[in-house]
Amino acid sequence: MAVGKHRLIGDEPEAFGGLNTGLSSCDYLICKWVQRWLGGLEITKRAMLIVTGKIKSALYACSDQKTIDWSIFATRVALNELERLSAEYNFDVKVFSIHPYQELDAAFRKTEQSLRTAMPNTFEYFGTGDQFKKARYFPYDGHFNADGHANMATSMERSLVGSEPQKLSN
Repeated sequence: MAVGKHRLIGDEPEAFGGLNTGLSSCDYLICKWVQRWLGGLEITKRAMLIVTGKIKSALYACSDQKTIDWSIFATRVALNELERLSAEYNFDVKVFSIHPYQELDAAFRKTEQSLRTAMPNTFEYFGTGDQFKKARYFPYDGHFNADGHANMATSMERSLVGSEPQKLSN
C-alpha cells in the first residue's frame, strides 16, 4: 500500500513466505485495507470481545462433579495438615478465594460453598467472588487489571483489619 512515497513493510503478498494468494498486487492491497478498516471499527472490537469471551467460557468450562469432589477432598487433606502445623507453631490461617474471570457469572457461589466445606473450623475463610466484576479483569486473558488488583488489596485489607482501608498520604 503506497502512503505518499513510502510503502508499508508487510503489505506485499511476498511478505507471507511466498504464499500465493491468487490476488493481484492491487487486489491484495485493497483486501489488506478492508481488513485493517474492519479491524479498527469499535463494533468489530466489541464483537470480538463477546465471541472470545464465549469461546473462553466454553474452553475453560468447569470440571465434572467427580473431579471437583476429588479436588475438594485433596484440598481438605492439605488444609488439615496446615491446621496441624498452625496449632503446633501457633499461627493463624486466613484463606481468600480469588475467582477466575469465567466463574464471575455465578459459578463462584458453588465454588465458595465447596471450599467452605473443606475449611477447617479454625481457619477464617473469605469468599471474594461477589466483590469482582468482569471489568476488573483483562478481557483476553482473565487476569486482574490494575483496578482488579486494587480491589483485591482493598478486600483483603477490609477483611483482615475489619474496617475500610486507610488512604496513604503523600
